[in-house]
Amino acid sequence: MKKLFTLLLSVFAIGGVSAQSTDTGYRAVPVAEKAWPQTATVATTDNSKDVVFRSNNHPDYFVSSTDTELKVMNDGTRDVFRIFSTATANQYKIYNVTKSKFVKWKQNANVRSVTELVLNADDANNTWLIVNNNNGNNAKIVDIIAGGRTAYENRAPCWNPHGGFGHNKVIGTWDANDANSSWQICEAMALTAPEFVTNYNATEKWYSVTLRGKKVAYDREANKMNFSDLPGAPSLFQFVGTRDGFKIYNRAAGNTKALGSANVATNEDVLPVEAAMAKTFRLEMGYDRGRCQDAWVIRSTTTNNGYLHDYREKVSYWVNGNAKTDYGSVFVFTPEIFNPLAEFNYEKSTALALLNEWKGNASIKAIYGEDNISSAISTINGLNPAENETEGNRAVQTIVAEMERLYANANGKKIVLTCPLYPTRRMAVDLYGKLMGVETTETTASHVFVLKANKASLQLTHAASGRKVQTQTEFNKAILADNTAANYALKTVAGNNEQVAFECQDVSGKETACLHMASSIGYAIVRWNAQSIGASTWKVEVVNSTETDIKNAAKARLSEAEALYASSVGSSLQQFSQISNQAYDNAKSPNADVAMIETGVKAILNGEVYKLNLPRQGQFLRIKSKGGVKYVSMNPVTAEGVNKDRLSTVTSADASTLFYYNGTTLTGVQSGKGIGVIAKPGNDGYKAYVLPHGQEPKNVHFRVAPANKKYYNILVGEAETYDSQGLWIRDNSAFVDGSTNWRDGDDANRLQLEEVTEIQVPLGSAGVASFVIPATVKMTVSSGTKAYKVTQTGSGTATLTSLDGVIGNENSEVAIVLKGTPDTNATLTVSATNVQGAADISGNMLIGSVAASATTNKTAEGDYGLKVSGSEAYFAKTNADIPFRPFRAVLRTTTAQGVSAFSLNFGEDNVTAIETVDTTTQDAPIFDLSGRRVTKTVKGGVYIKNGQKIVQQ
Repeated sequence: MKKLFTLLLSVFAIGGVSAQSTDTGYRAVPVAEKAWPQTATVATTDNSKDVVFRSNNHPDYFVSSTDTELKVMNDGTRDVFRIFSTATANQYKIYNVTKSKFVKWKQNANVRSVTELVLNADDANNTWLIVNNNNGNNAKIVDIIAGGRTAYENRAPCWNPHGGFGHNKVIGTWDANDANSSWQICEAMALTAPEFVTNYNATEKWYSVTLRGKKVAYDREANKMNFSDLPGAPSLFQFVGTRDGFKIYNRAAGNTKALGSANVATNEDVLPVEAAMAKTFRLEMGYDRGRCQDAWVIRSTTTNNGYLHDYREKVSYWVNGNAKTDYGSVFVFTPEIFNPLAEFNYEKSTALALLNEWKGNASIKAIYGEDNISSAISTINGLNPAENETEGNRAVQTIVAEMERLYANANGKKIVLTCPLYPTRRMAVDLYGKLMGVETTETTASHVFVLKANKASLQLTHAASGRKVQTQTEFNKAILADNTAANYALKTVAGNNEQVAFECQDVSGKETACLHMASSIGYAIVRWNAQSIGASTWKVEVVNSTETDIKNAAKARLSEAEALYASSVGSSLQQFSQISNQAYDNAKSPNADVAMIETGVKAILNGEVYKLNLPRQGQFLRIKSKGGVKYVSMNPVTAEGVNKDRLSTVTSADASTLFYYNGTTLTGVQSGKGIGVIAKPGNDGYKAYVLPHGQEPKNVHFRVAPANKKYYNILVGEAETYDSQGLWIRDNSAFVDGSTNWRDGDDANRLQLEEVTEIQVPLGSAGVASFVIPATVKMTVSSGTKAYKVTQTGSGTATLTSLDGVIGNENSEVAIVLKGTPDTNATLTVSATNVQGAADISGNMLIGSVAASATTNKTAEGDYGLKVSGSEAYFAKTNADIPFRPFRAVLRTTTAQGVSAFSLNFGEDNVTAIETVDTTTQDAPIFDLSGRRVTKTVKGGVYIKNGQKIVQQ
């Protein structure tokens, strides 16, 4: 359904003016007003109730006809109709006066052509159900339904052009609730244009003008057209020229200026300019959807669709064909007789009413001064000009001067605002520019605001930051303070002589745009109404804070901003690196003013002074929610359904929460699996999943959260999807989302990272495990645990050699075997890369990977993986072409193709033997539990054969 536009215009005829022109327009009326009684006939009626039918959705289309059926036209052609009541409520007969025939319906169904013109009023099927559109309350918009029905139904067959609206389209039927099924029954109306004069005439032919129902007036001080009830010269207009080309003059602007603009463009202001440069306009008939009638609009003659329009409380252009039917383009012209003292009388009564209201309010008196208010009242009361335009204008200027003196007295005043509902709180601006009610035991310079006053409004600037108070278009969101100021007006509340409300003048619905302290959202100052005493009324106190006081308060803000980061400076994750910044250096200068200091505060908060350390390749880490309540766990959801295999959350750190970052992807150290953000069927958007072995993990990108530089965003996928896919964790959720609606403003996207430098490796029941140390990472092994490498020393035999000191390699991963106490953890500690005493890792047959991959690091023939059976550990042969499991060592041989397993023998010496187990014969060698080969066995003894533990029979 197309957007409906509304337009409103009323025209008042000017009696006795022959130069006026009149057009015929149409306005909708309820059917009951135009229907003749049931007993009436065509012969007994006249044209006093004749009507035309008009489309409500497409008001440029009227109903016309051929000799046999009805159709719609948009070329100005329209038939005249007469409506007769019947014995049944809401059922009517329709007579086409133009064709002298009645209109009957052909079928009680949705059809291409539903009407037929007949001569006989009593033909069958000639009654139509006419009811309010969609059974609503607006009697000016109706549905015309076929089939002899007695009540409205959504799917009832209603007049509707077949195939949609178009010139000369036949009227068929379609569902009554369709937008194109709505119609108007209209009567003719006279639209009388205002009189146009050949030349500017100061004595007569003046009109007041309203646009969007608001009176237009000239603001002399601002030289612009705005909306005001001001009478007299500022609100009087004259139209010089003809209907098809005229200029618009304002009496207060004089005969040397007319309305115009530099360009005819959307939202371009229309102002009084030199008459020779002013635009010419054309008066056209538009349409008023609000009242369902035709009306006047004004278009620039230099464009086809540049209409004068009300945009944000000013007269401007809307260059759009829709403007012709928009309520904001509608003018009302009312003839006026010029009264030379009208403006004075209005200004005097308005000023005295305002001043007397101010005189009774303690907070307003604090702003403007009680003596100053009384003096202005006395001066304005004494004005009594002669009844001529010159004296009237002089008296108006005196009133203006008195009010400007009051505003000047308020300019620069330092005030503190307290909401008496919360008497221990003062309004202030926090570091992030939010207007807040701050708890305090005493008033300080940090609570001071500086006033700027003029006729239009008050502006508030926070003294210690230089930030100007703005407004909010939404409710329950903190009002911000920054570089531009909103305009506020003082508003008194009945029964309250002590406090005042600050009402923003820059938004629609300004009565709901007052400064309000909201305890429900941390005492932020938000937009709300001020209809009674409460959190929207303020006690104003004038203070004498010195420039030194204010500068010290500004420095305190800088120190507060520094304290957010300075205590966490370091090289680890969740710590900050301090970087050079000129704005910050300037703020620290002894000669810095408030503006320079606040620029330094902003630099800190924008991450330009302290930068959160991002993860580097080779780091182990944990991911936490913003509040630190939940850790991301690689233990996947096991329940069947759309959540199966999703990343879960846990409340404490464990092995499942440890990740390794290789610079591109994240891998769970315990599981060896990667992560991805995927949209699965049946799930509402993207979720974060543990990917299975063999599936390529998704890229991970870390960034500092833009709106809060103390936290991270973790983006998952490719660069083009970073704005829609990222880890999303709430403190109360058991799962990890992959946000499809990425909003940095949501705390769920702001995450903590916990750097891990001690890796716990479970040794299991055999006291043996393997691990892979990433390239560039150096690690030491905890006391009580030994690390080993495997080297080839001869045909069919390998050896385990202990590694002492720091283990690692700058260029490749180092795979190791760890041996310690069963069912305990070995601790591997990340060490600095330049430590001395590095272990000799040469000749190591163990290999491994630290990142999940579906395409690289796969097993080959002759590869063995570490297995544990009870208290025994051994290397067992693996299948080929299987992706390595990250952080698990693989023994790669080239000569032991027929060996199914290697048993391990950890002796006291640094070198222990691993002998191959030949499974190609029945007489495979046998080893005792210490790893020594034996030639004779004892019945009941426990031995190792073919890599398996046996009991000799």
